[in-house]
This record gives sequence, C-alpha cells and structure tokens, in this order.
Amino acid sequence: MESPSSQHSWNVLQQADTYVTKIGGENAADFAGNATMIAARLAQGKKQILAVSALRSSDPRYSQYTHQDAADRDKLGKIKHGFNATSHLIAMASHFREGDREGARDILDRIRRFTKDIVRADTEQHPLPHAKSILCRFDALIDRHVDGLSAQMDGAQPEDVLALEKDWLLRSPSSGIVSLTGFGEELAQTLTVQGLAVHGIRSCGIHTAGLTEAVLGDLPEETVRQESLTRQAIDSLRDTLRYQLALLLPSQDVLVAGGYLPILGGQRGYSDKTGALLAQVAKQAGNNVAYLIEKRSPVLSADPALKLEGTRVVEHMTPHLALEVFGNVHGADGGAIHPDALQMLADAEVDTFVLNPADSHSGSITHIHPFDPSPGGIEMVAMRPMPLALRIRTTKMFGKPGFLKRVTDWFSARNISIDQVLTSEVTASFTFANGGVDDNVLQSFRSFLEDLYGKDLGLDVIRDRALLFGLGNNISGIAPVTTLLHGLEQAGISHADFLMQSTREVITAVIPREMAAAALARIHESCIAN
Repeated sequence: MESPSSQHSWNVLQQADTYVTKIGGENAADFAGNATMIAARLAQGKKQILAVSALRSSDPRYSQYTHQDAADRDKLGKIKHGFNATSHLIAMASHFREGDREGARDILDRIRRFTKDIVRADTEQHPLPHAKSILCRFDALIDRHVDGLSAQMDGAQPEDVLALEKDWLLRSPSSGIVSLTGFGEELAQTLTVQGLAVHGIRSCGIHTAGLTEAVLGDLPEETVRQESLTRQAIDSLRDTLRYQLALLLPSQDVLVAGGYLPILGGQRGYSDKTGALLAQVAKQAGNNVAYLIEKRSPVLSADPALKLEGTRVVEHMTPHLALEVFGNVHGADGGAIHPDALQMLADAEVDTFVLNPADSHSGSITHIHPFDPSPGGIEMVAMRPMPLALRIRTTKMFGKPGFLKRVTDWFSARNISIDQVLTSEVTASFTFANGGVDDNVLQSFRSFLEDLYGKDLGLDVIRDRALLFGLGNNISGIAPVTTLLHGLEQAGISHADFLMQSTREVITAVIPREMAAAALARIHESCIAN
C-alpha cells in the first residue's frame, strides 16, 4: 500500500471539528499570530483546546537574561542563543534547595524581565489601540504571578523542595504542594488568555489550582515510584479534565490549559503529554479531534538548521516511525513531540499533524497516523552526540545465560541509561548518550566484571562519537544500507562502529563526532536529495 496522498491528510485535518493544539514556547508569546490563526479556525467552525508551554525564545537578544546554570545546549554541545523559562525554573529550584536563596531570586528575576521583554516586543510589533494600557496589564499579571511564587519560596525552607525527575516541587506552607517547574506554564496560560483578549478573542482557562497536591497526594515520591499509584493519578487527571471539558466546551469555543499537569511533568516535553491527554479526553467525549503540533516547519528530511540542499517535508509517518524519530532509545530525538505523548495519541487513534500554522496547506504538513507503508528507503537523516560506548569481549559469556541482565541491572541500579545494546558470540557493546559514566563508574564497572568473570576479558572504552540515523517508514532491502555506506565513504569515513538496522524504520551507525555533520550531508544527498 502506498502512502496516502497530501490531499488525504489535508482532508482529514479539515474534517476535524476540534483542534487540540500544543503551542510551543517559541510560539507561545506570539499573541497576535496565535490570535489570527485561532480566529481563522473559529471562522471554519473549529472548537479549540490549547496546551501552552512556558515561554522561550531563540532570539539572541534575550541571551542577556540567561543564567550560566540554565543555558541550553544543542545536539553538538554548543550553547544556544535566547532564553528558556523552564530551564531557568529548574536551575532556580536547584539553587533554592542548596540554600542559595539569593541565586534563586536572581534567576526568578531574570524570568520576570525576560517575560516582560518578550511580551513587550510582541505588543510593539503588532500595535493596538491603548497599547500602553495593554502593556501595563501584562506587566501587572507577570508581577502578580512572579511575586506570588517569590512569596511562597520566602515562606519555605530548602528541604521543602523535592525533585521528581524533571519536576521540581515545593511544599508551600500557604499553598500546599506546588510545581516550581510548572510555574512557567501557569504564567503562559494567564498571558495567553489575556493576549487573545486584547486581540478580540474570548477564551476560558482550564482550572488546575490545587491539582498538583490533589493528584500527587501526601507522598509524591511514592505516587511516582509505584506504577499502580501513577495509573491512579493519571486516571484522576482524566476525570478532572473530563469534568471540565463537559462543563466548558459546549459554551466555549476556545479553552486554554497550561502545558503542565502533575504526574506528567517528570520529563521534559510534559506539555506534549498534557495536550495528548486533553486530546484523548476530547475524543472520548465524541469530538472529531485533530492534534496539532505547531512548529516553524513540519518534519523535514534533515534538521532545517543544517540548510541541506534538497531538504523536503516528510509528509506521512507511521506511529512506529514517529516513535523512532522523536524517541531517545534508537531514534534521533527529533524533539517535535515527546514519545510518551505520541503513544497516548496513537492509543487513542488521534490523527496528529506537525505544521507551521502560518504556512499550512496540502503538502506542507506532516501527518502521523497508522497506515501500511510500501517498502522503501531512507526518508530522513538525523544525528546526536554519543559521549561513550563500551565493548566487552570475553568467552565467559558464550553459552552462559544472564550476562546481559547482570550488566543492564548494574547500570540500572546506578540510574544510568543504556542507549543501545549489540551482541555477538563473545562480544557485547553498549552505547550511552545521556552521560553519567565517568571514570569512577568505569573503574567500578571493570571491577564488577572481573569479580564475575575474572581478568581474562577485554573492555574497550570508545569516546566522543556521534550516532547517525537513517530513518524511514519501511526501510527494505540492502540498497538503503549500501547507499548509506557510500555516503559515509564519500565523507571520508572508512569505518563505522555498531552499524545496524534494528527495525524496519531505522539504520544506526556510530561515527567520529567531528565528521558527523559532513557524513549527514552526504547521506542526505545520496539517499534523499538525489
């Protein structure tokens, strides 16, 4: 079966009666642009539910507000321009827990100044009558929220801060358990409602005050640690959202939710999961739902920042390919949507679209949906750093079950994530992309192996490589692998570690990090552009 046509995807998008939209941080402060798009969709009769991320920007002028402990880095480790509110909230929480109240206040003030600046820039770029009064209202809203959080922190102690993975919580004497990480989404929700109002669009915020404590309970650590309690907490969220949608959606055309919800906020990308949960609930209520991921571009065959000739839109993706592309296990960590959110949408059979709202038409969107793809080749290339790989060589593993389990359990006990595992008769290789394996860990791991299998083994430590990916909906035959290898050869790479095709969606190679960009360009040219 061939991929559905561009027109088919466009028709599915147009036939939906309810759009659930995750508005990312780059777009969250574009109040005028969002209002224009929402008004156009209202004119088409679309109900709209928005999940708004914390504000951020890649504009270099906002780098002046960046704190050194909150600087974001790209896939090659370079500091990104601009400002990310969520990264600063996490850094603020860390400083506060370490007893550095002054540092925490400084970071919070940077968030205040950045937010006022980016809102002011949007207002000045799209002048409105009474602009001065509008800016005063925005400033007052920002001050009220930031001052409120500051007061909660002033009344708390460092030991009141609790980190649940990426979700940093505060036990506030006045407000119970609140999320410091989720403050950015709470602020963005308020500003979005106000931003739409000044452009003549009435919207209603989805109420979540007190929800963090209600969902997580008195022992948040246990709720997150125990799978049964986590499921109960998510069911509680669904019930709350179902009640609010049933109450509000019949009479309100635009609902605005902050992108943070408790229990979903343990990993970055949690606003994706909030949007997916809203889409699930809206579909269960009988709405014809389309989930929109608004980006500067749809999913492309290569990172647009690389500006490779022949870069094209990947128009159709199966959920399986999307999980590989956006995941962080075998995939490329593409970043358009969190893989857990993608799985939630796939489970609910919600059609998902990645698009630029200002340039969306047939052929310019990526449609994620189940279909049976014809055998084909590589449709997308990507890369990310791989700081470390380990190769273990010993005859002691031959014919003896349990070797891999012992190794994976050892790293799991130290909260170190293994990226990929490759094996042969007497060799097992492990790649690590998320750090955590320093020299002390390596020495302990070597001692662990020698205690189990003696010193008659080899342990090779491979550093500073890059993971390179060729991805497609149904990569079939040897031609794609041959073309990929030819691209590597053209880039001057004579040897690739751990070359493998683990699924029909992805081929992976580990190559020298300094040659990754050139190799990616050559493979894109060979496999896609030509």
